[in-house]
Amino acid sequence: MKHALWVIGIMTVAACSAVQPLPIRTSATCYRCRRPVEDLKLAAEIIDQNRHVYTFRTAGCLATYLTEHAEDPLAVFVTDKTSGKMIRVQSALFVRATIDPKTNERDYVAFSSVPDAVAFANQQGGSAIDWAAVMAQTRVSKGN
Repeated sequence: MKHALWVIGIMTVAACSAVQPLPIRTSATCYRCRRPVEDLKLAAEIIDQNRHVYTFRTAGCLATYLTEHAEDPLAVFVTDKTSGKMIRVQSALFVRATIDPKTNERDYVAFSSVPDAVAFANQQGGSAIDWAAVMAQTRVSKGN
């Protein structure tokens, strides 16, 4: 019985200390580009080692920031386009797509579901890639 209570206690402490994303509001400003977060289904955030939260308007803005700054964040989250929920960047697939038809701005759209990512990629005439590929493409485009 003592052993079971000990295990439950450890699991409770671990669960409470787990890093969780904070909700992002459309009134937020992107930490990198200082533009407003207009589409919550494109937003992203970093939680640093001191548990400070930094909001980004898109996964591409987040990737650019990370290529420009040598940081080791505690956690990195992006918004799943399908559900609107924040997910860890390591579990997401990304599709580069037009995010604003008026300006033809392109950026990465995140998905937690492989079928959703592939279907969206097919619609966009592109492919679904992982976060490592997003970072590699960002480094190449920035000349890093």
